[in-house]
Amino acid sequence: MKRLLISLLLLLLALIGVVFARLNADGVAVDFYFLATQAPLALLLYLALTIGVVAGLMVSFVMVVRARRETKRLRKRLAVCEQEIKNLREIPIKDQF
Repeated sequence: MKRLLISLLLLLLALIGVVFARLNADGVAVDFYFLATQAPLALLLYLALTIGVVAGLMVSFVMVVRARRETKRLRKRLAVCEQEIKNLREIPIKDQF
């Protein structure tokens, strides 16, 4: 049932995308420093969305890598501290009185 709902939702989103592209098929002038061209508005919006998603994924990937590195460092530090506590607990207490 869950897969059916997800499939229907994806189909609906695809249909909305097709309708959007069809309604925004007008050409738009795009000028770069070295290139001037004309492209459909829907294509340009799709490219902008795709570039934004890719940039967001790259930033997220960098953040995840940093977090994993920090987690690894903290786990090593925790292991050292736990070993030190264990060693301190095993040392016999000597009274000088």
